[in-house]
Amino acid sequence: MKYIELNNVAFNAFTIIAVMCHPDEVGKRNEYWTCLLIKMIVETSADGEALEELPSSMLEVLLNAPSYTEVHNRAIDNSIKGHVAGLILLSYAFMAETDQEEPSMRKAKHITSWILKKHSTGSSIGKTLPSLDKFWSEFRSVAHLWAAFLVLQEQGSVLLSENVNEFLGIAEWFREFGEGCFPSRVKNSEALLDPEQTWRPHPDYLILTATKGYPEKITFPECMANALKSYKSKR
Repeated sequence: MKYIELNNVAFNAFTIIAVMCHPDEVGKRNEYWTCLLIKMIVETSADGEALEELPSSMLEVLLNAPSYTEVHNRAIDNSIKGHVAGLILLSYAFMAETDQEEPSMRKAKHITSWILKKHSTGSSIGKTLPSLDKFWSEFRSVAHLWAAFLVLQEQGSVLLSENVNEFLGIAEWFREFGEGCFPSRVKNSEALLDPEQTWRPHPDYLILTATKGYPEKITFPECMANALKSYKSKR
């Protein structure tokens, strides 16, 4: 199993974001995490003395990393793909939880493509089935984290150190849903999320949320209902 090491309350949000953007590349993940931390220190430290207290291992990562712009742009590109994977999982979960007729990955990807075409400006990313399949495959292990990220966005919030536990409570709901969901129309069906590959908080980390999941009952969004109106079954 893949565990997110959450050892510092002040930096846990950075750790989660780095995993979300680079789930399979530890080197790039460490570079991004370090750059996020350094940026925060520079912006909040008046005299820069805090930089002198950084461990040598962190400074070594920083010295060997490419420019901040390259590290940042690389993460932005991956975040777009992660958003797509999160929206696929979100669409499937919302269909299942609101008793829509025959939820499927094909429908979830159709909803995702419809929403991207409707709301994105100019970019063609994630609008074709091959790209949806590719992004799902690459970011499947963190799709539940991106789904939770989308929920926060819908609530007018973002992932910060102050709401890490709330975020993880929502993400864990999506993870448990995905690991327990087996799409019936997929040949040799496996769970939406592979328990061995899906990232999660370490068992030693206590999620301090009163309830796991949503504060309110899930309703099927109007945009998803509109997307399904144009869905055509293969049968």
